[in-house]
Amino acid sequence: MSSITTGGPETINATADAVYPAMAMLAGMKLDLFSPLSNGPLTTEEIGGELGLPPRQLGRLLHALVDAGLTRVVDGRFSNTEEAARFLVKGAPDYYGTRRLNFSLKCSAKWYALLKTADSVTSDGPQASLDFSAMSAEELEDFYSGR
Repeated sequence: MSSITTGGPETINATADAVYPAMAMLAGMKLDLFSPLSNGPLTTEEIGGELGLPPRQLGRLLHALVDAGLTRVVDGRFSNTEEAARFLVKGAPDYYGTRRLNFSLKCSAKWYALLKTADSVTSDGPQASLDFSAMSAEELEDFYSGR
């Protein structure tokens, strides 16, 4: 006799939603949202003003970064978490931002390949690969150096 639980698809939903924090982080790194916050909490409008970004969509991204655990919001003012302040602020000793291109290249290529997993199983062979010939010398250097 099998046991049927009454819970919902929590694991399925959490797994399906796991891509959103990564995409928010990459967008935040690309826009350098973490650096203006190094001087203290700012509103969406203040951050947008410093970076020349419209606040409407910026606010949505900042809230996604809160959900990702990279920013905090109190009374409409955003600040970095300790981890974001250490690794995602330009000029910080442990700045990780130069790895954005690498993350973007690796992630997009990996995700493309992973989206082909069912096709690879069906055809009994890989259906996607990373095309290093399409990368510039700088992209290759960043890829191999982990930047």
